[in-house]
Amino acid sequence: MNYSVGQIVYLISKKTTQVFPAQVVEQIKRKTLEGESVDYTIMLPDSNRSTISISEIDSQVFMSVESLRSFMIENAEKSIKTMIDKAVDISRDIFEDTIKDSDSLSESLVSSIPSEVDIGNGIKAKVNIESIKDSIEKIEGLTGVSDGTS
Repeated sequence: MNYSVGQIVYLISKKTTQVFPAQVVEQIKRKTLEGESVDYTIMLPDSNRSTISISEIDSQVFMSVESLRSFMIENAEKSIKTMIDKAVDISRDIFEDTIKDSDSLSESLVSSIPSEVDIGNGIKAKVNIESIKDSIEKIEGLTGVSDGTS
């Protein structure tokens, strides 16, 4: 990575995930028998304005706030997805039988309860929930359109 002397970089500590700025204060070019290398010294925002080689820090370096923000948002989204997926998996493992039992129980209770609907002018009609479900399924079969409830 190439940095400019005077450039502000942003660091995320790998140990604490704390974010802090640093300034590139020196570029060091080395030419040895093994080849050439470039290293950078950064100044930390502590009270002593400590300097350290950028290659020695245990942090991830970002050249802009935008790249830092994107990285952090992406990681947050991954973490949230992982947490939600884990909760869904646990709910399936622990509650699946309970959900199936309660769904079938509530369906049988609803279909067995006599229902009346007020159709206006004091007239009430008896409704059979099962026959309504059957009619909806037949209509869906004929039209290919689902009402989204089944």
